[in-house]
Amino acid sequence: MTPAESDRHKAMKDFLARTAQAAGLEAHVEKTTRIRTSRPDVTIIGSGGVSLGCEAQYYNASAGTVLRRSKAHTDAGLAANWITHDDRFHLIDRSNWMLTRQVTWREISNAADLALVGGFRALVEWRCTASAERPCLDSRVKTGCGKVHLQWDTPRRLDDEGTGWTGHQGNTKGITVGQTLIGAATGSVTPLFIPSRKDRRAGAYMWVSADDRTRWSDHRSTETPDAHEDQIPGEEISFSGNDADTTCKFGEDTWFPGAPLERRGAQGVELTITVDDPAPARAAASIPGPRTSPGMNPPGAERTLGSLHVAHTFEELVQMQHAADEAHTAVEQLQDQYGPPTQTNWTVEQQASWDTAWRTWRDLADDVQAAVTEHAKEQGTPRHQVEANVKTAARHPELVAGG
Repeated sequence: MTPAESDRHKAMKDFLARTAQAAGLEAHVEKTTRIRTSRPDVTIIGSGGVSLGCEAQYYNASAGTVLRRSKAHTDAGLAANWITHDDRFHLIDRSNWMLTRQVTWREISNAADLALVGGFRALVEWRCTASAERPCLDSRVKTGCGKVHLQWDTPRRLDDEGTGWTGHQGNTKGITVGQTLIGAATGSVTPLFIPSRKDRRAGAYMWVSADDRTRWSDHRSTETPDAHEDQIPGEEISFSGNDADTTCKFGEDTWFPGAPLERRGAQGVELTITVDDPAPARAAASIPGPRTSPGMNPPGAERTLGSLHVAHTFEELVQMQHAADEAHTAVEQLQDQYGPPTQTNWTVEQQASWDTAWRTWRDLADDVQAAVTEHAKEQGTPRHQVEANVKTAARHPELVAGG
């Protein structure tokens, strides 16, 4: 493991612990489980949901290591949850996982939250007609099949459509690591395993909303995989094509990479189904358009979503961004003053002060993002351009004045 990876690993542990603690959850860093079979990077104690054994993974651990450590967490009453940045790693779909973008340790340390780009799915349900916005899964594009389709879709982060829906409305707040962690611990998010058709020991591990899991269970079984069952063997060994060099290279700076890994994913997993009608319990209700998952919003999100209908001028957006930047500076100053929480024992007063500052920053940052989205829609301007202009005006007013 390189020094950069080590710093990133520590930063991710700090992020997971403070995110849980800021939501009022009990979290422990590098604490041995009660039966002393494992020691997760971060343990988050559930409050109405599942308790999590989180592992920040920035190198490709072997499939056997992932399975063994996940089983140890399960035996201790924890839901194993692996956080990584590379979807080619062996941990993908061998346990519950979360995928983030490539981020540095400093970006993790300064982040109010991190976008979740893999590991979470949303269940989309629609009546297949000729006017339906989604295409027919049975290839009857022109007329539609008249049945009801259900599809596990990947939430989108870049176009304000949290359910992956290609039409109107949508969820303007993308799913994040913090939201999913808090939701899992409090019960609004739950793990789901969908077995492969070829081998039921393999399949797709996903985090989903509790409501989506309930709707899926109306049509399919949602059994939990047996952690004690024999697991499938790992992928075939791949070779780089380089001849073996038997000469001693001790002290030399040499490195011969192996063949690149292919992206891991669920093979032969049923992520879409078609039924004649909705489940009896929901038949009376109309099939919805895009769905948002209940309980997925972080603290303060209700206030933020409510502000979407309030128009903001550009000057107001600049003032909001300036306030969020000042709040961010306050968080950084406190962390510099107190030291990293995994290396320094904060007092109760210090923890409370930092939590208050961090929550204030998150709320203000969420408000800015929601207001920028609404402003861009009203003005018909690309969102990224509005956000860039707002940040420039807030952080470098001399450039705006000079321009």
